[in-house]
Amino acid sequence: MADKMQSGERKLREHSPNARQVLGLVALLLGTVAVLTVGGFMLGGLALAVVIGIPVFLFFSPVLVPLGIVLFLAVSGIVITGAAILAFLSSVSWIYNYFKGRHPVGSDKIEAARQRLLGSVHQATEKAREYGSYAGGKAQEAAPGAAPGA
Repeated sequence: MADKMQSGERKLREHSPNARQVLGLVALLLGTVAVLTVGGFMLGGLALAVVIGIPVFLFFSPVLVPLGIVLFLAVSGIVITGAAILAFLSSVSWIYNYFKGRHPVGSDKIEAARQRLLGSVHQATEKAREYGSYAGGKAQEAAPGAAPGA
């Protein structure tokens, strides 16, 4: 019986957490409590701000709403203008690097599209020449004595 108690006690010691694990659990619990406490204070502060802020907002709304609209439009205009300027400068920088031969990002796709376009233009030119010579030959057959181009 004493052997069973000693073996049970030994198993309990083997499976019990060490001091580092206990400290980790305590730190985790304290961190959780701290986060929940701060969250509760923030929620309470938000409720207080809403309770105080809504009457103030309703009282000043004839002034604040148009002011908010004007501020929104002004900030939107500034942001859109900044984005347009940034896009313009990026485009100019990309074009400058492209023409300097520095191979900016995407230049390989531009070159591939350029080659496809040149190939299409070349094919269209050849077709036009073939069609022109075919039409010229038909014109010669129709009027054998007529001068070409006259």
